[in-house]
Amino acid sequence: MDVELFDSTSAAARQRLIDNWLADVRRRGAKLYSVKRSRAVLHLSVQGKDRLRYSVKIDLNKQDIRIELNRSEWKWVKCERYLLDPGSLRLLAKRICPLPEGQAAVTADLLARLLLLCDAYRRLLHEQELEHHTQVSTESVWKMESELRQYLIPEEQRRTDNPFLPVSPRP
Repeated sequence: MDVELFDSTSAAARQRLIDNWLADVRRRGAKLYSVKRSRAVLHLSVQGKDRLRYSVKIDLNKQDIRIELNRSEWKWVKCERYLLDPGSLRLLAKRICPLPEGQAAVTADLLARLLLLCDAYRRLLHEQELEHHTQVSTESVWKMESELRQYLIPEEQRRTDNPFLPVSPRP
């Protein structure tokens, strides 16, 4: 029998926890080589600091994390297993790419500001297009904005959305 670490209505909460953790690992500067998702399992291949390679398997049904650590000069693979909970995920992220709390390869605050600038610039171009009847492409700005958004967790993304501005259509 599995121990339920999350409340019984929290399939979405578990998925949000994993998505937030994955965003944290990315913005800490880890190189993600592959991310494979199935309904209840997430497989990752990550290179962290000091050229350590991590193969991570997060099983939502078993509620555990399995890690294989490897380095090219090692003749063996180190295997570890942890319970799936916020503390374990936080420690794993810090282990893969150790950074002080609240820091990232690019800080979350800077990412949010860049997103706001992209949105403002895109809206300015759209207004100019309407006013002067010119055709200006905002596709590159949309692309930059979507690339930046992948490094923010949903709560941070909502903080960058301006509720007073109408959402302009995406190309």
